[in-house]
Amino acid sequence: MKRLLCCLSIFLSFLSIAQIARLKVIIPMGYDDILGFSEGLSWAYNGEKWGVIDLENHIVMPFVHELPGGDCKNGRILIPDKSAFFDVHGNKVFSFTGASANDFSEGLAVILIDDNNYTVVDISGKVVFEGHNQFPGEGFHDGMLSFYDSSSGLFGYVNVNGEVAVKAQYSEVFPFSEGFSTVVNKDGKYGFINRAGALVVPCSYNMATPFVEGYAWCEQNGIGIFIDRFGKIRIKNKSEAQFKGGLAIVRPSSTDPSSYQQYGALVINKEGNAIFATENYDQTKRFGNDHFLIMSEGSWSITNNNGINITKEVSSNFAIPLLVNDNDIIIIQDPISNKVGAIRLEYGKNNKDQLPGESYAQWVERLHKMGEGVK
Repeated sequence: MKRLLCCLSIFLSFLSIAQIARLKVIIPMGYDDILGFSEGLSWAYNGEKWGVIDLENHIVMPFVHELPGGDCKNGRILIPDKSAFFDVHGNKVFSFTGASANDFSEGLAVILIDDNNYTVVDISGKVVFEGHNQFPGEGFHDGMLSFYDSSSGLFGYVNVNGEVAVKAQYSEVFPFSEGFSTVVNKDGKYGFINRAGALVVPCSYNMATPFVEGYAWCEQNGIGIFIDRFGKIRIKNKSEAQFKGGLAIVRPSSTDPSSYQQYGALVINKEGNAIFATENYDQTKRFGNDHFLIMSEGSWSITNNNGINITKEVSSNFAIPLLVNDNDIIIIQDPISNKVGAIRLEYGKNNKDQLPGESYAQWVERLHKMGEGVK
């Protein structure tokens, strides 16, 4: 019985690995630029003007804008040249008066009046509070907005009610993440504070990045480390990176015990163990929480978290990946026309890969004519 269960487990594991995903066309390669999708919408450029499209290539906002606006956040899109926010259907929700505005974040947007005054509004345009003698940060994170105090030349934070939650006392601050923020003291050292303003990790690092999945990367005395929320060192001798889905992409170093020096990148887990290695650090991209985009000379493919290919390799002579979106979308470019489109990773039985403007058979024929095969 035990042997039967073991064989069944191996068989199911094989089925899981053998499952092949397809790269499905969602936007044909016909635009001059696509900036990347947020909440299902993206700015696109048709060679003359900018407009907004959705994931089915429907035009949400006409191509009449000289410059692109903001990302779609909380169902609102900033159009700077209209001094207004629009909804996901392209309807104007409200206009604003001020020098500029930021995208919505956590249901609030910051409208800059001048260098010392700003207004915070909700998604209907209603004023929540006003800030004076402060220059605001880019938006709210964990209910906190950073600000620069012009009188002291230092940075602090206000909460969603406009109350000073952390007084201006740091030479530089960063957005909150997972209840903590990276701050820099007057000596240029990095540390971490909580939402109450308490210094939970002393300012002793030469560099530090925000906490993501409970780990923050820091650099001290030329050595890169990952620390936890208590400041305890969890992983040593690793390059700057962030964990996502429990994995991080790092560069191997001369002190790595894993002897992967011939590779350009390691994918490690939170114990610091190497899961798999790739040839090029800059061409290894995280793709959501469950996949990686791996590019090599002449081709690229999608792997699972163990580095096993789940798609066919795509020739770079056919499409070049430009941008990986978190929602399983890749912005791609035709290397011949330089036109841009988008594909989405999807799972399905007996589905063959279809890429922009061509059937699978036409794609194969074209690649053979170009001297490239489908691997």
